[in-house]
Amino acid sequence: MASKSVLVLALLVIVIGGWAIADRYTQSPKQIGDVVFFDREKTPEEVQAFTSADEFRQYLAAAHNVRSNNYYQFTGAAPKAAIDELGTNSGVSMDSDSYTLGSAEQSITDSVGRSSTTNVQTEGIDEPDIVKTNGENIFYSPENNYIMFERPMMGSGITEDSKQTNEYSAKTNVIDPLPINNINIAANIPEQGDLLLDGNILMVLTYDHITGYDVTDPKAPKESWKLNFTEKTSYTTARLKDHHLFLVTNTSNNQTTPCPLSPLKRGEDAVVIECTGIYHPMEIVPSDITYSVMNVNPTTGAVADQVGFVGSESNAILYMSTDNLYIAYAHPTDLFKFIYEFFSTDGKDLVSADILEQMKKINSYDISESSKINEMGTIMEDYMDSLTEEEKNRFEDGEERIQTYFDKRKRELETSGLTRIALDTLDIAASTTIAGSPLNQFSMDEYEGHLRIATTVGSGRNDFGDLSHSANDLYVLNEQLETVGQVQDLGLGERVYSARFIGDIGYLVTFRQTDPLYVFDLSDPKYPRKTGELKIPGYSSYLHPINDTLLIGVGKEDQQVKVSLFDVSDKTNPKEIAQQKLEDYWSEAIDNHHAFLLDDEKKLFFMPGSTGGYIFLYDNNTLALKKSLSENLQAKRAVYINDALYILGTQKMIVIDENTLEKSAELSLQ
Repeated sequence: MASKSVLVLALLVIVIGGWAIADRYTQSPKQIGDVVFFDREKTPEEVQAFTSADEFRQYLAAAHNVRSNNYYQFTGAAPKAAIDELGTNSGVSMDSDSYTLGSAEQSITDSVGRSSTTNVQTEGIDEPDIVKTNGENIFYSPENNYIMFERPMMGSGITEDSKQTNEYSAKTNVIDPLPINNINIAANIPEQGDLLLDGNILMVLTYDHITGYDVTDPKAPKESWKLNFTEKTSYTTARLKDHHLFLVTNTSNNQTTPCPLSPLKRGEDAVVIECTGIYHPMEIVPSDITYSVMNVNPTTGAVADQVGFVGSESNAILYMSTDNLYIAYAHPTDLFKFIYEFFSTDGKDLVSADILEQMKKINSYDISESSKINEMGTIMEDYMDSLTEEEKNRFEDGEERIQTYFDKRKRELETSGLTRIALDTLDIAASTTIAGSPLNQFSMDEYEGHLRIATTVGSGRNDFGDLSHSANDLYVLNEQLETVGQVQDLGLGERVYSARFIGDIGYLVTFRQTDPLYVFDLSDPKYPRKTGELKIPGYSSYLHPINDTLLIGVGKEDQQVKVSLFDVSDKTNPKEIAQQKLEDYWSEAIDNHHAFLLDDEKKLFFMPGSTGGYIFLYDNNTLALKKSLSENLQAKRAVYINDALYILGTQKMIVIDENTLEKSAELSLQ
């Protein structure tokens, strides 16, 4: 009978995939020592600052007994499909010999007239990426830089100087892109990471430090300042707005001395966040880490303001509007409570009164959730052994009832914490939990004082990958993060693969077998409504607006990269007016919008492939693949300066004349 000893748990896990529920609406105030924590229903404030290190310790001690949910976390992108063998796109040469020197030297001037910027979500707010340009220089932090040393033969008399072998060399290239016939590497900065550029200050953001370089003289970059993350602190993400660097880090909580918190140092000077500057939900939730948000001066590295708040170790999703910073993170909840409440209500007749009483007693224990589940497993094993075959069969038939119970409460089972931070003061302005999980930063958007957020509930992010009972929702929240409008149960049995909000219009793609593109009218925050829907094969995991009527979608169909052009001029009847399936299984643009570059003046866009890259032209509702680049380029990004397209790979950079689409120059990055 051992196989049925945890039958009830197996039935529940199959149904809910390891999600959990916390009884945060009905529980009594929780007292820990001299501190009383209230649930949301009984306290108007969603978050509150700690008053002392002792209060922080007590909160962490209580949070330790709340299960840390590892069954779901934000992925930040749609799952990659299985890898197919890379083919050759029909009609387009993939050979390096197909390039011929064109007339770029004549058609592209040596002075800077226009240049691209990083593809970002919100205009005016820069995001970290591996390439930046100011038009006069290109700053590129390629991955996998190796310096190759010759390995001496055995017995050849090895010296200390000759012991070097293949060695990793981190560097950021400072490239002089003009004139085209004389492109060169002006300098190398001896580290690599995400980049941000503010005037003449280039910031290199790595996992354990940030360095600001003065690149006024691009041939001789000078280190201006450096911020080192302290032990157990790592970089989460950052944004650059109006000469302010908003830096987000996470620090593992110290159970003994949780605060004051010092996430980083500048030399010997530490940035300190006092206990009273660290916030927590009024409800006790798993608290593995403390997020820190700091306002850093890009010129000096000085930290002007900072704030902290406790959260989960699962991947955080950050979205920044012109006025606020939003951070969404997994909000683990309590599986045992769900099990106990099922048998106390809808499943009451499946167990004896004695078993139910024992569950009630376990529920009252001040122990971790996993310990409670182990205790119940032992009780259920004994109980199952005492049943007749007829009784066991009746018990097993309870799965359908469990599923029904789950469907009624699934929006309580997978929740996300959501915090709004005002940029002008770095104060915690509001915090809440919301049903489901957002996919990535594009799942959130602020417009006229309201936040729109798309989530998936029952998303199948579990051991079974079951999407049969999933649903997708769109919520509109006010400045207090209170829900004022919603559209629920979109794409039943599917999950969100991409989202984009443009003014008072919203676009959402869900996928399982077909790709529904939903269009929403969000002009009235209290009454958001779906106005149109288009179902086509495959999916789009990145949506890029060309204008008010055209939308590009990048995704996959049948394991091949697919690019779609959507006509959304009629919000009630979106249409796919053009498409291109590539003989390629992957593009970074599917998962990372920074890899997508659009030049609206030339009506073209670039996206990398698995080895090379692709240049598309769009005009008059048409979409055409005009150039496939291979020659083992391993393309990562592209920027344009004037009419030249600079395509940056892991080992080299090539320059394409946007007028002729012919190669005009090449530069080794070794």
